Amino acid sequence: MDNFLFKLTEGYCTHFASALAVMARCLGMPSRYVEGYTMPAEFSEDGVYKVTNAEAHAWVEIYFEGYGWRKFEPTATYQDRFKFQEYYSDEMQYGPGDGFGGDYYDYMDEMMREYDYFGYMGAFDPDGYMTGGERTSRVFSVVRICLIALALLLPILIVALGRRRANKRFMEFSAEPGQAVRSMYRHYLSILAKLKYTIEQGETLSQFARRADGALKISHTGLGSALAVFEKLVYSAHEITEADRQAVRAVYPQLLTAYSLRTNKFTFFIMKDVVAAI
Repeated sequence: MDNFLFKLTEGYCTHFASALAVMARCLGMPSRYVEGYTMPAEFSEDGVYKVTNAEAHAWVEIYFEGYGWRKFEPTATYQDRFKFQEYYSDEMQYGPGDGFGGDYYDYMDEMMREYDYFGYMGAFDPDGYMTGGERTSRVFSVVRICLIALALLLPILIVALGRRRANKRFMEFSAEPGQAVRSMYRHYLSILAKLKYTIEQGETLSQFARRADGALKISHTGLGSALAVFEKLVYSAHEITEADRQAVRAVYPQLLTAYSLRTNKFTFFIMKDVVAAI
């Protein structure tokens, strides 16, 4: 049963009927698993219904005090074929062609109206019972409230994530010089990528620095010096000093200025102060 309900979520009528019977009993409702046959949609020319193994089926009956055992069809593909063969009252029989219309969901609604099914959880108020249209309206109202709440909370969440990212970057830039230079190098390359400047195939860091410096009009001692420090970190045995870290850090304002000159003020504000992407 667990495998059907929580893993497979698909099966035959026997699976659906067994699941409904067990769940009804978990709610304290007397239920029984039933196997039998459904009636064919039409009878043959001689006026006789021919029932074969193709009509073999399983469903559930639940006991309602004062009404007896009532049929319930948990298998979705069979609900349109559901045949009501019991009398609800002396005047009304559920079935095709009757005044009730034979609709399975109407049948369920009517049963819930007439029987205190919700007595397990509290008094049932027939006047407060929701029709199908009212339930749909209630669902749309809940969805609308959720969307409004999301619209209000989303900016707060974005700002909070941006602050978290900015704080993380500050901690990385304040780490020991070698680690700080690595972090700044990655961040500077991401800013340059947003400005459509990336290292081309076969291009050295020095060549890339000269190309970007010239195009962005960054001081010739700026980006080139920063990337030279990174080359020192990667390719030499010399330690990265605090002076090296400060030299690389000094390039950051120049990159921000270059970014601000190539975008509008609103985008720059969002990228820098809200989402902290630059």
